[in-house]
Amino acid sequence: MESDSHVVKRTWPIKPSTGTGSDEGFIRVDNDPKRAVYVGEGCWGAPLRNASDTKNWTRAAGSFNQFKWLWVDQNQIIMRTIKVDNATSVGQVNDNDLFSLPANIDVWNPSGGSVVTINNPHNLAVRSAITTNNSTTKSSEFDLSAYPNPIESGLLHIVYPNYAKVQEPKAIIRDMFGKVVHEINIKSKTEMYNIDKLNAGVYFISIKVGNRKISTKFVKK
Repeated sequence: MESDSHVVKRTWPIKPSTGTGSDEGFIRVDNDPKRAVYVGEGCWGAPLRNASDTKNWTRAAGSFNQFKWLWVDQNQIIMRTIKVDNATSVGQVNDNDLFSLPANIDVWNPSGGSVVTINNPHNLAVRSAITTNNSTTKSSEFDLSAYPNPIESGLLHIVYPNYAKVQEPKAIIRDMFGKVVHEINIKSKTEMYNIDKLNAGVYFISIKVGNRKISTKFVKK
C-alpha cells in the first residue's frame, strides 16, 4: 500500500528491473514468486492530482477520494476500491449479513475490473511440487476448483476431476460463518450451481475424501 500518491492506482505484478521492457526501474512479471502489486491509497486531506503518470505496468489509475476494501487469508488477497464522495447516501452494513454490500456503495470499476485478486505464490509452489513429485492421478485426488471467481450472478462451475473415484462425493457450500448454504451431489467432473440467491461475500466449498477434506473458495460480488 502506498498512501502518498494523491491519486488512485493499481499495478500489475512487478519487480525491480532495468532490463528490456522495464519502465522507471520496474518490469511486469505475472509469475515471479517475488512479484509485488502496488496500490495507491489516494489523498485523504491533500489535493487531488491528475492521474497522468501511468507506466506500462500500471493496471488502472484515477483521481478521486476513496479507501481500500481488503479480504486477506493464507491463500490470497482480494481488493476493491470504494469511492467516498457519496458517503452520506450509502446504507449501513447489516450486523447479521456483514459481507453484503450496503445500498448505494460506489465500487470503482475501471476497465480491468472492480476486483483485484493476488494469489499466494508460496501456496501455488506447494501445489506445483505435489504435481511434480507424484503421479497425476494421485495429485488430482485433491484438485477442487470453482470458476468464474469472483462471480456476480449466474452459474458457478464446480470442478472436481476425481469425482468417480470417491464414493458418493458431496460438495458442501458454507458462508464465512460456517453456515451450510447448499449441498451438491457430485455426479460429474463439473457441476453447476446458481449463485443468484447468495448474498455478496466469500464462500467455501468442501468435499470429504476418505479421512481428509479438500476445499476451495469463491467470491460472490
